[in-house]
Amino acid sequence: MYFQLPQMLCLYASGRTTGMVLDSGDSLTSAVPICEGMYDPSTVCTSKLGGRDVTKYLSKLLRLAGFNLTTSAELQTVKHIKHKMCSTAFSLDKALDFKDLAQGLGYKLPDGRTVQLGLEKYQAPELILNPSIDGREEKGILELLTDAISKCKNEDRMSIISRIVLAGGATTTKHFEERLVYSIRKARRYSKVCITAPERRTENAWLGGAILTTLSFFKGMSISKA
Repeated sequence: MYFQLPQMLCLYASGRTTGMVLDSGDSLTSAVPICEGMYDPSTVCTSKLGGRDVTKYLSKLLRLAGFNLTTSAELQTVKHIKHKMCSTAFSLDKALDFKDLAQGLGYKLPDGRTVQLGLEKYQAPELILNPSIDGREEKGILELLTDAISKCKNEDRMSIISRIVLAGGATTTKHFEERLVYSIRKARRYSKVCITAPERRTENAWLGGAILTTLSFFKGMSISKA
């Protein structure tokens, strides 16, 4: 038997033992600094925002557009719309100039109606980056990263922040990685940032665990029944 932090396993899956794991799942987003396979719980920063909140926010935006989708079954439809059609914009102001915004993108509902997504496709994913867009007081992702790295030792900061690994379903929105790089560079806080965005990042903790069990020293780390 062996217990390990999921974010640590995600880092292992990327082939690293030092880095910053940005994990945004269904209901929680966390920035976890890890150095040489060790982490300090006092440096971890979290926000109670995740993919579920993005879905609910998209439902709210659709309701304002005349589509009332609020039941459990309807929210599953909204979730599917989110995965299929939403995208992260470099900025909402620039999104207004996108060509596909004028005509909207259509999604046919089970009842036959067609939802046309315009700015909503960019507004919904913006929530975990900029929670104030919906009047939320939680910290956005850039603030989480900044707070987490500020709690690390000075000598470890560059090696950690220069290796960001994305994990969790809420980071899989189209162009999320590019937006994060853009935001970090725009803030001019760190000059060298490399972001790893695994294709199967929702399964990375499992992959990292599988890799760990194949290493020769794993047996000495685990607890056996005997």
